[in-house]
Amino acid sequence: MAENLILSIKKALHIIDILVFEDFENKGIALSKLAKKTGQRTNTLHNILKTMVACGYVVQNEEGKYASGKKCKDIGRINKISPQSNFNKLITKSVLELSQKLGEAVLFTILINGNRVPIIFSEPDQLIKVDYTSLENENIYMKDTGRVLTSFADQANLSMIIDNWGMPGDNWNGINDMPALSGNIEAVRSKGYSLSIVADGTLVSIAVPVCGDLPGAIGCYAPLFRCDKEKQQFMLTQMQAAARLIENFEN
Repeated sequence: MAENLILSIKKALHIIDILVFEDFENKGIALSKLAKKTGQRTNTLHNILKTMVACGYVVQNEEGKYASGKKCKDIGRINKISPQSNFNKLITKSVLELSQKLGEAVLFTILINGNRVPIIFSEPDQLIKVDYTSLENENIYMKDTGRVLTSFADQANLSMIIDNWGMPGDNWNGINDMPALSGNIEAVRSKGYSLSIVADGTLVSIAVPVCGDLPGAIGCYAPLFRCDKEKQQFMLTQMQAAARLIENFEN
């Protein structure tokens, strides 16, 4: 069995083990120290690390040291929402209760690799768990949850969104350059939510951020005829309360 191992992959995984499990504070480890720990020559190790940096599993900090990268952290975040996790159970409970309280459809989404991924969808008294292993094909900027995820993303995630989807264009206020995108992002961040009238003016769509270790958004949509300004404010208030509950559980 052992003779069939691909040594380069084994070496890379050994590096990840060291960076994840021995560098808890993510301060980074020097190339020379990694060479001693792995028993690899520095030039060979450097080439492996260069590839891992390019793939997002390792980063090189300002001091030239190597640390676990965004992809490693994303793996941990995804594990948090596994169906068996307490965090997933809390999200499920929160979404169902919110849907019942509002009497409208509610969705919880997360940001993975620059994509908006729906996790749980609920209509009053009906919970539907979405298969989060499949990504949405719809442009991330089209939905209010996607605009919230974009607006509250850190720089690394925002760069990945732009790499995947480019500028929003007609999908969001005709945004075609970074200054316009930055302005719209700041507007959403300032308000703390995104609201649109969609489906030819028949539906109201609202989304709020769930900030913390796992970037997420709660979305709700409902027929406009039964959602006056007072109802919309009630929806927003309840959605923000649910978001804070999830954030506090994370912390």
